[in-house]
Amino acid sequence: MISGYGIHSGSRSKVFFHLEDGPIRFYKNNTYIPANLDSVVATPRCTVLGKNNQNIAMVEHLLASLHAHNYWSGLVIEVIGDELPILDGSAKAWFEALGDINLKPKIPQAIILKQGVEYNHLNTAIKAIPAKHSLQVNVDYDHPAIGQQSWRGSHLDYKELQTARTFGFLKEAEALKKAGLARRAELENVIIFDDVGAMQKLRFKNEIVRHKALDATGDFFLLARPLEAKITISRGSHESHIAFLRLLRQSL
Repeated sequence: MISGYGIHSGSRSKVFFHLEDGPIRFYKNNTYIPANLDSVVATPRCTVLGKNNQNIAMVEHLLASLHAHNYWSGLVIEVIGDELPILDGSAKAWFEALGDINLKPKIPQAIILKQGVEYNHLNTAIKAIPAKHSLQVNVDYDHPAIGQQSWRGSHLDYKELQTARTFGFLKEAEALKKAGLARRAELENVIIFDDVGAMQKLRFKNEIVRHKALDATGDFFLLARPLEAKITISRGSHESHIAFLRLLRQSL
């Protein structure tokens, strides 16, 4: 069991793992919520899954750990609460807990693209082309401590993303809280940047792009199958990830 506070709602939640046959799915208030694209109901600075008015927010870090472990089936995730705990801001605790449940990976047939798929909106660009699987994530922030960063790897490298923490900017804190977000954002669970730099020590020089890649692998898990393609994401977000995945699914 893992428990903690949601970064956006500020409310406490508990999460239990149950080994059961079938696809990965969440369970809340007698409702099963499949971990797939059809369950996405919102993307307000996180990914929210739901069914029958039973929603679970901030699922992307746990999904990223499932993706890194290649766990595509055999697990029910019971949630008491409305938002998964932020914990230390990374997926480290999820990855370790999943490693302890002794679930044997059963990898479904991968999605093979027949043609490339592109999504462009404002300054965001996401592309997947037929090729052996790889992921490249690029960020470009107008901030002296971040700037341009890139991460590239394959599924075998997803484990190195697990300890990269979520981040935010001090100047946005008040507006986010007024919008009902980041109510529990603290130095213990989010890297906070002031106008000069990070207010905490970074775990990696490129921790920011690593975390963006972590978020992407979590959202891409919602395809419910591995994607065999060369994927490039520039200035992505949860909203753009989901829009791209829906576009990709239409192309199959």
